[in-house]
Amino acid sequence: MRNKGLSKREFLDRVREYLPGETGVFETNGAENLPGQISLEQIEENTFFLFDSEALLAFSHAIEDFALEEASGSLLATMQSWEQFEPHRERYWQLAATLQEVEIIAAGKFPRRNGFLKFCNDAKKLVKQFWMVLYQSDEIQVMFLCEQANDAKKFGEKQFIGFYTFNPRIITQAREDMAESLGGRCPELQQFAQSRKIDRAAKHLKVEFGREKKAMEIATQKLQSQEEKYQPKHFLADLEKILERLNRLQTHLPELIVEPQKQK
Repeated sequence: MRNKGLSKREFLDRVREYLPGETGVFETNGAENLPGQISLEQIEENTFFLFDSEALLAFSHAIEDFALEEASGSLLATMQSWEQFEPHRERYWQLAATLQEVEIIAAGKFPRRNGFLKFCNDAKKLVKQFWMVLYQSDEIQVMFLCEQANDAKKFGEKQFIGFYTFNPRIITQAREDMAESLGGRCPELQQFAQSRKIDRAAKHLKVEFGREKKAMEIATQKLQSQEEKYQPKHFLADLEKILERLNRLQTHLPELIVEPQKQK
């Protein structure tokens, strides 16, 4: 499939229609501490963020909107329970009447059936921690995929770690992983786990590079100020330490980003 080029701005503008106030989206670093709430413009594709329940629904509804406008293709949504589906029943009936295929995955008691809408019961709660809205057509491919990050029971108090993407390969693989997980052939969503590992590594590298850049700037300033106690030999010694730390970082890089072997 090709992607007509759904842009970050176009997508986030649609998300903004459902988030008129604060975003409810927080940046995470390698340790997943929360520096604070961020604006929509800072939310990059294929990068993990923390979403509250309102932000989660805003990103989901934006994808649903694009699907309704395209009126073609397929949509797959994973919710944690059928209770979460109930507030969106009519919207998904409309999607099912418009698209070639719409499937909902959730756990619990089945809702009332509709002739166009496909239901898949996650009876063993194999993907109960995840929330996904995935849309694929000849023109647009977009996915929002998250995992619950706290222990809240009430939906309004839940937080989710996840990302959005327009990448066809990632989207297709996530769909396949979901099917394998429901079939008990895969204990986790491999694409999600790998994407999260890469995200953590990238953020870790960004922090480390920033620290070494700062150390280099300080050493250069000392040398330029011609401090009596800071001679060129001291600068070279500091530079060697910086290079040693970067070399150690390079040595550990494979374990940060290596893709786990998919279980058979």
